[in-house]
Order: sequence, then structure tokens, then C-alpha cells
Amino acid sequence: MRMRLIAAVLCVFCCMAIHGQAATQDLEFQFRNPPGEYRSGVKWEWCNGMISREGITGDLEAMERAGLGGGKIFNVGGIEGPVRFASDQWYELVAHACREAGRLGLELGLNMTEGFTAAGGPWITPEKSMQHVVWSETTVSGPGKVSVRVEKPDIIPVVTNIYLPKLETGYYQDIKVFALPQIGDSRIIHAKIKSGIMPHRFDRRKTSVLTHEDSVDAADIIPGSSVIDLSDRMDESGNLNWDAPKGKWTILRMGTTSTGACTRPGSEKTRGLEADKLSREAIQFHFDSFCKPLLEMDGVEPGKNLTFFAIDSWEADGQNWSPVLPEEFEKRRGYSLYPYLPVLTGRIVESIDVSERFLWDFRRTIADCIVENFYQFVQELSAEQGMVLDSEPFTRAAFDGMETTEAVGVPTATFWQGSINSSWHRASKEGRWASSAAHVTGKKKVSSEAFPATKEYSGWINYPWNYKGKADYAYASGVNHLSFHCFPLQPWDETNKAVYQPGMTFRHWGSQYSRHNTWWDQGADWQKYQTRCQFMLQQGQFQAEAIFMTPEAVPGLELNMDFSPLPLGYDWDMTSAKMV
Repeated sequence: MRMRLIAAVLCVFCCMAIHGQAATQDLEFQFRNPPGEYRSGVKWEWCNGMISREGITGDLEAMERAGLGGGKIFNVGGIEGPVRFASDQWYELVAHACREAGRLGLELGLNMTEGFTAAGGPWITPEKSMQHVVWSETTVSGPGKVSVRVEKPDIIPVVTNIYLPKLETGYYQDIKVFALPQIGDSRIIHAKIKSGIMPHRFDRRKTSVLTHEDSVDAADIIPGSSVIDLSDRMDESGNLNWDAPKGKWTILRMGTTSTGACTRPGSEKTRGLEADKLSREAIQFHFDSFCKPLLEMDGVEPGKNLTFFAIDSWEADGQNWSPVLPEEFEKRRGYSLYPYLPVLTGRIVESIDVSERFLWDFRRTIADCIVENFYQFVQELSAEQGMVLDSEPFTRAAFDGMETTEAVGVPTATFWQGSINSSWHRASKEGRWASSAAHVTGKKKVSSEAFPATKEYSGWINYPWNYKGKADYAYASGVNHLSFHCFPLQPWDETNKAVYQPGMTFRHWGSQYSRHNTWWDQGADWQKYQTRCQFMLQQGQFQAEAIFMTPEAVPGLELNMDFSPLPLGYDWDMTSAKMV
């Protein structure tokens, strides 16, 4: 019996040794011959309809020849060409690209919208768009009967970035009409930020976040019992009839309108509203309207030649309303948001503490919905097709960028070739952000938008040697896959090179990493080096000595966190509070 046990143990050790030796040999073989799935990709910019079948085939063959693995299709602005975004002709050309990618052993992805925003298009009606709360105020006095016309709030699009286009929709829906005791000037500090519509503009390490009692007159705190719902006293024309108690009252008419956030940059002819990011119904509608027609095209093979959908930059500003928000709030927080809606105007209801806690719950609900009903839901929809969702880490207004990055299939960082916000510093921070999300959720791949550049650092002045240092730095920060920014689609007949070279550009943005670079074919060894690096970096498991939870109170501080107290040689990851 003892001899059989010894023999069994020896057999196990022999098997382990053989397996370990085989694994080592396999790793060495793959190091010398890295699998194609680890090749770099490109951001393949299709510039405002300047597209052709010949150009698509020429681009893809050039990618394969140089050792690239495929591209992420973006439709962006530029000189107007003959093909309209999301037209039948456009879908057929994307399908052609998928078929050609399959023929060449490449993989493609598609951005979920036109431009760099998140998810939207001309099919999104104002009711299904991103919305925000608006209000008007009318003063009345009691006691006695009050008959007054309460004006609709202004419904101009909310603007937090003057450089972003907005669409005027004329859309408006009432939410509630309240009567409140008229008060003085005391308000919740940073109310616009805390209401979830504006990006934060303060640093909690330097500026007070909570409203202090000594800044508030006690007479300006509105008792909860004094918030009177008059919604059933106003008709569709805004005529209000009410038997007012004694005192001066503010009639607060609160409603919702589209933020006007729209797809960009692209063609004005196909510009559309951004879909409501809090509503699964709206996101499903967008997916069915935009993605499904492509998935049903002849030769498009989800999971094979079309392997991922992408959400690029969040350039859609914030939203703080949706038709689903009241129900989502009560389900998640356990009480109705309606009695506290006046707090969104900066008023204090019941107490400073209660009002601040309501605003926390309000922002938390918006953040939960954006994570679960947008990012996580699109990942689920992609997974149903055998695909994944690729997305960059962004934080805007009320949502938590660490949580959204943890929810997607392929977390994706950005690092610049130029000096945008100290590009070396940003490469380290964003790489850490994206790679942390991958590590804590068990994902292997951490992609990147690699080498976007301002005009000083673009225009065919780059080559492998001046890419290498930044790429290696990004690898050291946790990135293990490069997607070069950018490869503009070259639509023209190549027989007349004197006329059509150097070819199409995406203005001055990006490193112009396309087949018309003079060193394109000679760059194949550079790409093989990247493939080998990316293969090795995606093996094994990251080891960290510490994990840091990112801040909950003020979204957007992930990139400002300072972990310098860790001794040299000790590594770390970040995680959201949800993962703790």
C-alpha cells in the first residue's frame, strides 16, 4: 500500500514536471512566433463618407502586410464624401470591410456612434435622448385663491463645454409643480455639480465639499411639510389655481428637456442626439437601430471578423433626468425622490444634512444607472453576439469612471505622442486606471488609444524609434495592447500616386499612422516586436502589494490620486468602492 502511494506521488510530480516543461516550451515557441491575436490595431478613421471598396481593401491589405491585427472603425468629420453614415451604402461597405478582414485573418471593431461621443444618432428622438431637469419660479402671496399662469422653464440645451455642438429640440415634459415658502439667499454649495449635470470644478482636497451650517440662515431651511405638491392644480397650458395659505410662496415648475448632447465630430447631415444613458430601453433601441442591421449583413461574422463594439471618449456632458430615474431611485434608495426635487435648485429641505444626503443618493443613482444600464448593458448585448465592449476610462458629472471601466470587456487607456497635459504623466495614470480595472475583474487585455497627437507632433514626422519610448512607458503602466491613432481610410485609386499621396488625413490629430508612410513596409519588424511584447504582457497574473479604493464623493479624481507613500519596488492597483 505504501509503495503504491509513493508511486502515485512520483507519478503526479512527473506529470507536473512534464506539463511545466511543455508549458515552458510552448511559451518559448510563442515568444518566437507570437500568435496573431496579440497584434496591435489601429483607429481606422472613415472621414465623412470618403470611403470606397478599393480603399477598404487596400487599407486592410496594408495592415496585414505590416503585421497589424485589424482596426477599430470610427466615422468622423472631414471633407464631405459620397457615402452617408448609417445609409444602406455605408452598411454594405462596413460589411465588405468585415468580409475582407476575415479573408486576411484580421479583426475589426466598430465605434457605437458617429464621432467620439458615446452612443447616439439621428434615430434617437428627444424622448430617448439624454435629459436634464429645468425649472421656472413664480412668486405668489396668500392667504386666498391664486390664479396664475406659470411659465414653462427655458429649454435651451445645457452647455458645460462651449466647444461642443448642441441640438435644439423644443422638447419639454413637466415633472412636478411645487409651492415652497419664499426664502433668502442660502443655498447648497456647488449645487449644479451636486445635481449631477455639470462636471466637477473643484478639488475636495482644497475646497469644502459640504455646506456648512454657519453659511445658512435657519429661516432659509424649508420644512418638509412645507413642500406642497401642486401638480394636479395646473393644467396643460400652465394655468394654476390654488388656495394659498398665508405668506409669500414660490411656485416651482420643474420639468425635463433634452440636454441637446449630440454625436460629434461628423457630418451635420447625420448628426443625431445622444441616447439616454440611464435607460436600458433607450440603449436597446440604439443597439437595435444601429448595430443589429450590420450584424445581419451577409458575411459579417460577430465574434470572428467583427469582434468588438467600442465606446470612445465620453464627450456628451452630463444628464440628471430620465423617464426611468424616479423608479430607479426608489428601487435603489428605498424612498421617493419627488419630495426632495426642490433640492436640485439649491434649496435646503428639512436640514442641510438631509439635503446633502439626498443629493448624494441622487448622484449615486445616476452613477449606478450609467454603469449598469449603459456600460454593463452594452457589454451584455455585445457578449450575446460573441463580442466584447472596448471603452476608455472617463468620468463626467455624476458617474464614477472606475466603475464604468470595471464594467467593460476591454478597458482602454489613452496616451499621447505630444505634450497634452504632460503626456508621459498621463500615459502612466491612464494606463494604471485601465489596467487596475482589468486586474480586479480578471481580464487579460488592456488596450490603448496610442499616440494621438496635436499638430506639433503629427504630420508624418513620427517613426518607430520615437514611438518606442512612449510605448514602453505605457507597457510599464499596465497597457498590453496598442491601437494606433490614427489610420485614416485612403479611398482613392492608387494608380496616380503623385495626386493621391500622402493621402487622406484626420486633420492634424493623430500620428497619421497609415500605409502612405514612407517606412510602412519596413515597419513590419517594429510591429512584430509589439506583438511579442503584447503576447508576453498578457501572460501570467499581475502581482500587487496594495490596493487603493478610489474616492466616492467627487467623481473624476482617479487620475489625481497620489500613492507615493508606497516604498520603491512595491506595486499597487485601484478599485472602485463597488468592488470592495
